[in-house]
Amino acid sequence: MRQTTLAAWLEWKKTCALRDCTDETKAALSEWGAPIFLNQTRNTYARSELLLKASPVEVWYEFEAIVQEKTRTPGVTGREWKNHLLRCAQASGPTHDDQRITFEKMITKRLQWEARESAEKERRAREGTKDVKIVSGDEPTSDDPGAIPFWELYADADHGGLDPATAVADAQLHDIAHRDAEVWLTKMELREKLALGCKHVKRSLADPAVLSMAGCKHSVFNEEPQKAMRRFVRFLEEQYPDEDARTRRELISRAAFELCHLCATMLPSENPPASDL
Repeated sequence: MRQTTLAAWLEWKKTCALRDCTDETKAALSEWGAPIFLNQTRNTYARSELLLKASPVEVWYEFEAIVQEKTRTPGVTGREWKNHLLRCAQASGPTHDDQRITFEKMITKRLQWEARESAEKERRAREGTKDVKIVSGDEPTSDDPGAIPFWELYADADHGGLDPATAVADAQLHDIAHRDAEVWLTKMELREKLALGCKHVKRSLADPAVLSMAGCKHSVFNEEPQKAMRRFVRFLEEQYPDEDARTRRELISRAAFELCHLCATMLPSENPPASDL
């Protein structure tokens, strides 16, 4: 996979669209990002077959169009989410590599989020549940200034390629995040666990077996992922009030992924035994 450059990310952020960037930046970002988006949307997105035949730049344009459609939360604009990326990159460290890697991690998460939500949108269209509210990924998870948006919390960016010193700290963060997820799991209601599990494995929130186990209607269950995640984020913010913003963001992001992974193990089988058919 082609490596990006910090200069390319900054140009893209400044122009606000890859279409307006130089050919070098178009190639660097699209050749890096297109394979990720195509892999995530394979068999889950109505236009995925068409995109397989498209150029990397055209795939990136599709990604931008989806994000632009989604960033309609009150107070959030298409440019604001890029400002968020820049703030996170600048807080990640002083070197170009620190900031480039942060851009790549964050965009990977956004690519995963949009692929996940596009799949959910397609399912809702097939199931006739389009009227159910879809929460924007750009909605903040808490009322705190600089709160993490939802799209950061349902994906797992690659943390590989670390130097030995960083790898030790990275492993410690992972252990803390996993411990916090296990603690919070014991405080959750069943319907919260099932909802986060569905989001984690891209399973429909209207799945009859899941709704039966949750004991509620789809209109109610549909709001559970965001409600559950907001409660968990509030718990983590109270756990680590003295951590710097960068460390706390990383802990929350990783703990959210760990929690969703644990919740997914509690989902009922999608294929009931033959005796139940």
